Formats: sequence, structure tokens, C-alpha cells
Amino acid sequence: MEKVTLTFVRRDEKVSPRTNKPYTSLSIKTNEYGEKYLSGFGSKDNSRWKEGDTVEILVKKIQKDGKEYLNFETPKKEDKTAEALTRIENALLTIKFGIEKIIENQKPKIDRSDIPFPMPEDFPEGVGNN
Repeated sequence: MEKVTLTFVRRDEKVSPRTNKPYTSLSIKTNEYGEKYLSGFGSKDNSRWKEGDTVEILVKKIQKDGKEYLNFETPKKEDKTAEALTRIENALLTIKFGIEKIIENQKPKIDRSDIPFPMPEDFPEGVGNN
């Protein structure tokens, strides 16, 4: 996905020769792609796009008859939701690790070097003297 700024928007109502169903063909130009046209389908998500808008699209480069064409898709609501959930999950993990580090730093540090290791003669009779 990438954000682009629209410099040209044209909608054409067409009928599919294969299915005989109507559809909207959407042609756009953007600052990021210069004078190249990007082609896609009209939908309720992009029905209000106009020149000057910054929108999010997925661009696909198509090779056909030795030429390169640019197609675009508008992100599906599910895609945006998945991206948002990933960002939230990453933020929560960062918070979790930060809290764990704070808790670890709050534990008292015990210097065990001056604690004598018990020797067998230190045990009461019958304990550890096998």
C-alpha cells in the first residue's frame, strides 16, 4: 500500500462484453507516477476521489504486448483492519517488554559472594554425613 496524491480522476461507465454487467472504469494520475495513467475499478470507497486528494492504493505493474501498464486497487476494509491490528499488537509488545524491564530493574540485587557455602561439618549430626 502506498499513499498518492491525485492529479487527475476520470470515471467511465462501461458494460463488460464477457458478463454483460455494468461497471465503472476509473483512471487516475498521481504526483508520484507523473504522467502515467493508473487504471482500476470504481467503488463506493473511491466514489468521492477528486484531484488534490491523498489516497491509499496498491499499485500493480502489468506487462502486456511489450508495454507496461499500471493498475491499482483500493485497500479492502479487512486489509486496513489487519494493518491496524498489527500496529496495535507491535505497540502492546513494546509496552510489555518495557514493563518487564522496569520490573526486572526494581528487583533488589543480592550480592551472594559473601554468603558462605555450607560445608558438611556445618550440618547437624546425621544430616548430609552419609
